[in-house]
Amino acid sequence: VRESLKVFKEKFDKQKLNSIHNFINKNTTTIDLQDLPEIFSYKEPPIKKDAILDDKFKNIWKNITDNIRRLIEFEAKLMYNPYVKLFLYVRRFLDQISRKEDILFLEDLNRKTKLLFDKDFITVPEIYYRLATRFSHYLIDEFQDTSLLQWDNLKPLLEDALSSGGSLFYVGDKKQAIYRFRGGEVELFDKVKEAFRHFNVKEDKLSKNFRSYKFIVEFNNIIFSQENLYNFLSNSGIKKELQDNEEILREIISVFLNSRQTPKNLQDAGYVSIERIDELKNIDTEEVIKERLFNLLEELKGRFNFSDIAILVRENSYVELITSWLISKNIAVESEKTLNVKEHPLIREIICFLKFLNFPFDDISFTFFILGDIFSSISGLDKSKLRDFIFNLNKDKAKEKGIPIYKKFKDKYNSLWSEYIEYFFENFGLISNYELIVEIYKRFKVFDNFNYSSAFFMKFLELLKTKEDEFIDLKDFLEYLKTAPEEELYVNVLYENAVKVITIHKAKGLEFKVVILPFFKIEINPRPSNHSFYLVDIDKDKMGLVKIVKNYRKFSKELSKLYQEAYKSACIDELNATYVALTRAKQELYIFIPKKIGNNKNKAYFLIPEELKEYGKKIDKIEKSLDRKILYLSKPDYKDWIYPIREEFIDKEHIINRKRIEDGNIFHTILS
Repeated sequence: VRESLKVFKEKFDKQKLNSIHNFINKNTTTIDLQDLPEIFSYKEPPIKKDAILDDKFKNIWKNITDNIRRLIEFEAKLMYNPYVKLFLYVRRFLDQISRKEDILFLEDLNRKTKLLFDKDFITVPEIYYRLATRFSHYLIDEFQDTSLLQWDNLKPLLEDALSSGGSLFYVGDKKQAIYRFRGGEVELFDKVKEAFRHFNVKEDKLSKNFRSYKFIVEFNNIIFSQENLYNFLSNSGIKKELQDNEEILREIISVFLNSRQTPKNLQDAGYVSIERIDELKNIDTEEVIKERLFNLLEELKGRFNFSDIAILVRENSYVELITSWLISKNIAVESEKTLNVKEHPLIREIICFLKFLNFPFDDISFTFFILGDIFSSISGLDKSKLRDFIFNLNKDKAKEKGIPIYKKFKDKYNSLWSEYIEYFFENFGLISNYELIVEIYKRFKVFDNFNYSSAFFMKFLELLKTKEDEFIDLKDFLEYLKTAPEEELYVNVLYENAVKVITIHKAKGLEFKVVILPFFKIEINPRPSNHSFYLVDIDKDKMGLVKIVKNYRKFSKELSKLYQEAYKSACIDELNATYVALTRAKQELYIFIPKKIGNNKNKAYFLIPEELKEYGKKIDKIEKSLDRKILYLSKPDYKDWIYPIREEFIDKEHIINRKRIEDGNIFHTILS
């Protein structure tokens, strides 16, 4: 490149030429292709206004840009090859082990089935013979989530059934295809129809909505209309990201071509509220949403049961966040996080107390415990006073440096220390972990003060007992809790009247009287992870990892096309997830739209027209269903284990005379 550029010295734009020289001088030994100047993507060399280039110069420039393109494409395709080879090696090793152990992984079921068909190991008649029956009629639900591999395995059976007078009925909604990451192939909808067209295919579209009230249906008709979607793609920057490719834009919009519905319930009912949360100085957006959410729930509880309300979010991290908000306000909440014993706020307080006992210099754990609900409810101390005490410590840092907080607490609140903490502090390590927890429950009256959490206290105690032989030392048990499998921490408890907090993916197929979307966002990420690779088709039945960074797309049409396809699919996924979220509500729908996601503007801001702040009207009075009475567990009465266990022992004399008694019994049997 350096030698070739000498030819352009007289005719090249000076500023552009300097940028190329700067790049070359900066990359003397190695080249970072991501830093390539955009100039190398130009079809024509950037020359001075009055300069004229002949074909020789054009060919030199073309040779430079072609070599750069090939180099970029070469790196993009080979960058992740070592990882792919390593993966395939581990996969082969895993296959060998699974065959040896006679194990079949659920994820491999479809793949192994396909191999049987490919090698003609099993014919269709043989399948029916092995099943001892023959199927003639097939119904496939949620067809938009069917993978190509699953379809290939079903196809021979379906063709056999159809050719002998049977039937295939498949149903689904392309707008709700949100499982592409699991292999869902929404394109199968039309491919299957085309493949079986000689079997007299009948197609029917359901345009009537049996779930939502009138105004919610009309609201979604507005949002997913062709005109509104095109405006969204244009205003949100998606059109620009796709380089104004109208064909791709039409493909995205066409997914919602038949989305318009009519409500079954034609009465003037249903309500939608949209609130845009703008970035405010010195105010956390999450705190604003938190306050609005509490105000909304307070208003809704006068007209609905909490069990009628669902809060839908995109990620599990938001499930955890909102669950913690609701628990902090003593609002009953049902979510995956509330069913994990380790995540329960009261159990976390107990774990912190155990951490403190295990290491008394752990100021954070001790502070968390004394500021928690368990200690404040038994001590009678106001949390604000304790908080002031903590924050006013160590004012004279030179004088009190190195003194742990528990000692200062002991000096300040000696009676509380003596009554509630001293016993554990002095006897730690002298009693078993099980007895320690039992005494904590008893002394802090957790079952009296927090009876609604009895199941979690009992589960934690059961867990500790189960793992007692494996983790004798408390420190080992605490380490186990950090990485314990979710299924071991699950508490099977169902609240009668609780707000549901779930992800949009898990809400698919469900309906709720009221739906709240507190973090309504659209974030398009075409990458399968936070890395710069993309999963692409290499050839039939084979996938590859290709590295595509933003700068590469300027130099290679092939990489740009791959990126656009990935971006298109990600965009459809996001819109489908949005469609699922907006169509779960039966009577009322509430949407909070944060202005930003991290440092980027939230694209959801452009989906709902700015002038649309509410639609429809609330139902003034709803006949709430009667709450069934909740039966709490009775309070366990733990006693010193020595006394009841004495009753298990028989008299000493009985043991001594056991041989004589056995002989006597034998003689009695003989004589009888």
